[in-house]
Amino acid sequence: MIEKFNQIIPLCESTQTEIKNAYLRGFGSGTWIAARQQKIGQGRQGRVWESVEGNLHLSFLLKIEDFKNLTWTSLLVAYGVLSVLQELKLSDEIKIKWPNDLYFCDKKLCGILIDLIDQKKGILAIGVGLNCIESPELNEGLKKTTSLFEITGEKINFEELILPIVEKNHVLMNKIKAEETQWLENAYFKHSYFQNGDHVLYAENQLGIVCGLGKDAELLIEDQTKTMIKIFSDEVIRVKKA
Repeated sequence: MIEKFNQIIPLCESTQTEIKNAYLRGFGSGTWIAARQQKIGQGRQGRVWESVEGNLHLSFLLKIEDFKNLTWTSLLVAYGVLSVLQELKLSDEIKIKWPNDLYFCDKKLCGILIDLIDQKKGILAIGVGLNCIESPELNEGLKKTTSLFEITGEKINFEELILPIVEKNHVLMNKIKAEETQWLENAYFKHSYFQNGDHVLYAENQLGIVCGLGKDAELLIEDQTKTMIKIFSDEVIRVKKA
């Protein structure tokens, strides 16, 4: 059992598991843990996140101040990570792939996992897996990945990203409480992998057209019968126009 937090450890089962345990032991919002390697890294929808030493494997606790903004948290955290990378001038071409991945040129760079662990107090466990040095295969190589090293040619020290990411997300959570969600929607579309009018596949290869975001941050897609479909968490794949 980890006794101290706000530190980098050599190895753990999963940083997400460790940060949940931290909350059960009385640690609060702002607490974080990072690992050089994980035995069983956790991804969205029960997937495994491949952990390679030199990449960022980070989890932290974040308090949501207003539950009406809960469904926007995925985009908020993704934008928070993206903002840190932009402030470091690593690339202007990294995009947010709805709901909370970061992509570069059709390749996955970063995955984010969000678990609501205390609904009464609004405590979230945020997991961030960012390929800094290596780009491990996903789905047996079916999904392309990339790394900051491949993008920039520079070896980025993951340790330098931890506090900026944790602090940025606390700042943005306060901002969304004070200013509602319109600024986040605008920021999302400015940096979105999906743009209105893009043709996409969803729900077991159904073809549709992206039409924006709904009031709960769901992706709006027009299907082939011109019906508007709301997508809350499904995998969506952009297809090239003929």
